[in-house]
Amino acid sequence: MKADIWSAGIVLYAMIAAHFPWIVPDDLPPDILMKETAKQIAEGDISLPDGISDQLQNLLGNMLNVDPEERPTADEILQHPWFADLNDPEEYDEQPNNDIVNLVENLLHDLDMRRENAKKGK
Repeated sequence: MKADIWSAGIVLYAMIAAHFPWIVPDDLPPDILMKETAKQIAEGDISLPDGISDQLQNLLGNMLNVDPEERPTADEILQHPWFADLNDPEEYDEQPNNDIVNLVENLLHDLDMRRENAKKGK
């Protein structure tokens, strides 16, 4: 489903950039904030994060296309060069960013704690 592709593009964007792609001042009243965000979504007014590869820019741009018929299928996404490069260890000569590793570890720990509390009825 093409809406799922768009949603997956938003998730991928958020994972890469650590924020959503809409630039709306957060000091707006909630009703205006929602309208502005909806407007940017409808118009495809999304700026791609700085510092990402051309391949990732291409993939995100395709996934977040306003026209659902222009979005790639899931199979096309998996065949995209950006995913192929993820499996090439020579592409990554840098060590993982410790801030990101710590953030992910903390998020996973928080999820575990929430699950435990939910099981205990808290």
